[in-house]
Amino acid sequence: MTHALEAAVQRLIAARDDDAAALRHACDAVLAAAADDFPDAFCDDAALPAVSRQLGAALALGQARADDALATAAAHVIAEMAKVDAHRVPLGDRGHVAPLVAAMGHAVTRAAGAAGRVDGAVTALVTQCLRAIGNLCYNEDANRERAAQCPALGAVVVGLMTTPALAALRPLVLTAVFNVCLEHDGVQSLVVDAGLVPVLGAIFDASREQAVRASLAAAASAAATAVAAEVPDVALASNAARVLSALTEQKEKGRPAFDRDALGPMLRCMDAWYPYLQTAGRTYAQYSAVLDLLAAMMNVFETIGEDGHVSESHRRILQPEHLAPFIRLLAHPPSHGFGQPPAVVDAPTSTRAQRPSDEETDDDAEDEDEASLTEALLQLQEVAIGVLTIASMSEQSMEHMGTNAELMALLSEWLGIRNERPATPNACTARRVMSPARVAQLVYAAPDRAEQYRTELVTFAALTVGNLARSDASCARVHGLQLGDDLCALARDCLAHFAQHGVGLPTRHLVKVVHAALGALKNLTLYVGSRADLAKIGLIPVVTAFLALHDLKPVQFIGIGILKNLVAVTPLPVKEERLDAPLYEVLTGEPMHAAQKSLSLAAAALDLARTPAAAAETPFTRAMAFCAANSGDNATPVRNETARLVVHLVRQCARYDAAPLMHAIVRGGGVPVMLQALTGARYATSADAADADAGSRDRPGKTYQTFPIVQNETLVGATILASCCVPAVPLCAAYGATLWPTLAAILTGVHVPYQPEDEEDDDDAAGDGAKAKHDSASQSEAAQGTPSTPADQSYPDQMRANACQFLCVLVEADPSLRPRVSEALKPTLERVLATCSDSASAPATGSMQLGTTPPTTPLALRDVVQRLLSLLMA
Repeated sequence: MTHALEAAVQRLIAARDDDAAALRHACDAVLAAAADDFPDAFCDDAALPAVSRQLGAALALGQARADDALATAAAHVIAEMAKVDAHRVPLGDRGHVAPLVAAMGHAVTRAAGAAGRVDGAVTALVTQCLRAIGNLCYNEDANRERAAQCPALGAVVVGLMTTPALAALRPLVLTAVFNVCLEHDGVQSLVVDAGLVPVLGAIFDASREQAVRASLAAAASAAATAVAAEVPDVALASNAARVLSALTEQKEKGRPAFDRDALGPMLRCMDAWYPYLQTAGRTYAQYSAVLDLLAAMMNVFETIGEDGHVSESHRRILQPEHLAPFIRLLAHPPSHGFGQPPAVVDAPTSTRAQRPSDEETDDDAEDEDEASLTEALLQLQEVAIGVLTIASMSEQSMEHMGTNAELMALLSEWLGIRNERPATPNACTARRVMSPARVAQLVYAAPDRAEQYRTELVTFAALTVGNLARSDASCARVHGLQLGDDLCALARDCLAHFAQHGVGLPTRHLVKVVHAALGALKNLTLYVGSRADLAKIGLIPVVTAFLALHDLKPVQFIGIGILKNLVAVTPLPVKEERLDAPLYEVLTGEPMHAAQKSLSLAAAALDLARTPAAAAETPFTRAMAFCAANSGDNATPVRNETARLVVHLVRQCARYDAAPLMHAIVRGGGVPVMLQALTGARYATSADAADADAGSRDRPGKTYQTFPIVQNETLVGATILASCCVPAVPLCAAYGATLWPTLAAILTGVHVPYQPEDEEDDDDAAGDGAKAKHDSASQSEAAQGTPSTPADQSYPDQMRANACQFLCVLVEADPSLRPRVSEALKPTLERVLATCSDSASAPATGSMQLGTTPPTTPLALRDVVQRLLSLLMA
C-alpha cells in the first residue's frame, strides 16, 4: 500500500457520514491512488471495518439524496476493493450486497421510463454496482448467500437485461450474474423464477441471425480473395451460455427451464455459427471468438452430464434438428485454426528450418496460435463426444441415433481409426475410413494429443454402438451396417497391442477401449440373428485370447457373457437337426467346417466324446479356469455368469440330442462351476472326476452370496446334465456336504438373505471392477444376469419341484446315493409333503432367460415329492 493510498483511506475514514461532498472526494482520492498500481490491500485489517462502514454510509446517502455521483463512487471503491480476496468477506459483513441490489433496482425503474435514452450517470451507477456485486461474490459463498437473501435480485437482473436503455450493459450483467449464482441454489432459484432463461434464449436467437449474416459476408470475402477484418461480437451470447451452465447445476428449476426455453435456441445458434468456422481465410481473432462461443455453449451440456445420468436435455438432443449440430461438429471438424490446412501425410512434419530456441519469429507465434486453437477445438469435440455418449444411453437413442445414417457411418469410421483397414462395401450407408493420416491432419498442431484423440473417438464409437444395440430392431440395424465386424477388428487390434507390450502403463489407455468394444459385442450377441455371423468372423478366438491374459478381469468378465450369449438357448419353431456352430467352437476350440455340417449330430458328438484332447485347451476350459481363479464376494458375478454359460451349453446339447457332447462339459470342469453357483460354496475344479479324491472336493466353509434366479437355472442345467451324462452323477454327489443342505433350504421355500462376513477385498474381483469413464453406458447388471441386490426372496414351488426332480435323477442314476440323500433330506421332504399345495406355482421369475421355456414339464410339487420319497424307500 502506497503512502498516497494510505492517506486517501484515512481521508475516507475521517469524512463525516452525512457529508456527501467529502465522502465523494475521499472515494475519488482512493480510486486515484490505487489506479496506477493495484495494491495487495487497500488498508490493514484494523482499518477495514471503518472503511467498510464509510462506504456503506456513502452508498446509502447517495441513494437517499439521489446523488448518483456519490453512489457510483462508493460502488466503484467497493468493486476495486473486492478484487482483493481478503477484503470480500469483511465488505460483505457490513451489508453492502443488499444496498447494491437496491441501487440497481432504482436505476432500472428510472431507465424503464427513459424511452430508450438514459442519463450517463445512471449507466455509470449500474456499471459500478454490477462490478461490485460480481467481485464480492467471486468465489465467495458467504456473499452469494447474502445475495440470495435479496428477494428482488431476480427481478432486478431481468429488468437490467430487458430494458432497452441499458442494452449496452447486458454482457456485464451476465458476467456479474454468473459470479453470483455459480454453485448457489438460492440465487439460481431467484433468477430462474424471475424469468431469466427465456431472455437468454432470445439472445441465442439474435446471435443466430448474426451468424447467418456473418457467414454470408465471410463467404463473399473469401470469394473475393479478401479477408473480412470484422470480428463477430459474440460476447453477449458467450456470457449467456456461461450463465446457463451455472443455472443448469440446479436440477429442480434450472434444467427444466433450460429444456423449455433455451435448449432449442442455443443449438440452432451453435449450428448457425459453425459454417463460419468452415469458411477459408478466417483470422485468428475471428476464429477464436466464435470457437469461444461454441465452447461456452457446449459447456452447458458438460454441466448437465457431470453426474453421468440421462437427463431430459439429453433426450431432447436426440431430436433430428438438435442432433445435427453435434454430428456436424464431429463429422466435419475444421482441421486448422486459420490459413490453409497442411497436406495429408502419414505423420505431422515441419518443413521449416530449425532455429535457436530463444529466437522467436512471426512463424513461431502463428504456430502457437494454431496449437491453441486446435487444442480448443479438440476439447470442444471431446465434450460433444461425452454429451452424445450419455444421450445414447436413453431408450429414444435407438430410434433417433440408430437410424441416423451419417452418425452410423461416422461410428464405423471411428471404429477403424486404430488400424488402416480397407473400406468394405455397405448396402446401408457409404462407409468411410479415418486413416492415421486423417488423424494426423486433425491434430497436426497438437501432435501429442493424437493418441488421446484416437482413444476418445474409438471409445465413444464403441460405447455408442453398445448403447444403441439394446433391442432386436436396433441390433438388426447395427448388425446390418457390419459394425460387429468393426468392433471385432478393434478388439483384435487391442489384443495385438497387449500381446506385444503387455497389460500395463504403455497400454493402459486401451483397456477402456476394449472394455467398450467387448461390451458392445456382448449386447449384439443378445440378437439371435447376429450370433452365427459374429462367430464366423472370429469373435470366439478373440474372447478366448483375452481370457488368457492377466490383469484384465473386467474385460474378461464381459468375455464370459459373450460366450454365454453366443450359445444361449432360443425358441425355435421346429427342432434343428444340426450342430450349432458357436456351441461346437466353444467346446472344441475349432470352428465347424462345411464337411462337419453334413455329418449327423450323433456322429459329431461321438467323435468328440472319444477324443481326449477335446477337453484340453478350449474356450470353454479357459472360461472355467478364469472362474476358478476368482474367489470372494466381489467375484460372485463371475461365478454366476460362468455357471449360466455352462447351463446354456448343457441345454443346447440336450436340444440337439448331443448327449455325448456333454462329456466335454463334464471333463472341462462344468459341474463344480454350476454347483457352486447353486450352493454358494467354493469348489476345487479338477478337470476330471477320476483324477481327484471325491471326498476332498467338498470342504464346507465360507458360503458366498447366492441368487434364486441363478440357482434355479443351475438346477435345471444340473438335472439335464445328470440325466444325459452318467459321469456327471457321481461328480454331483461328490459335493453332497454343501449340496444336500442347499437343496434342503430350497425345499423349505425360504431364501435366507446373505450376511457378508469380514473379509479382505479380493484382488481378483471382476464383476464390479470396471470403473472406466463411460463403462455404465454399455452394460447393466440385468444384462449380466446377476441381480444387483439380494433382496429377501422366497423359493417358488416350481423351483422346489426342480430341486426334487434333480434329486430324482441322481437317485435313479445311482441307487447307492439313496442312504445319503434319505439321511440328509427325508425329514424335510416329509414336512414339505404335509404342507405343499396340490399344484406347482408359476415358474420362478427369470428362471428361463432369453425367451426360453423349461426343459421339463412343470410337475405338481406334491407329485414330485411323493415320487422322490418313493425312490428313497425303494
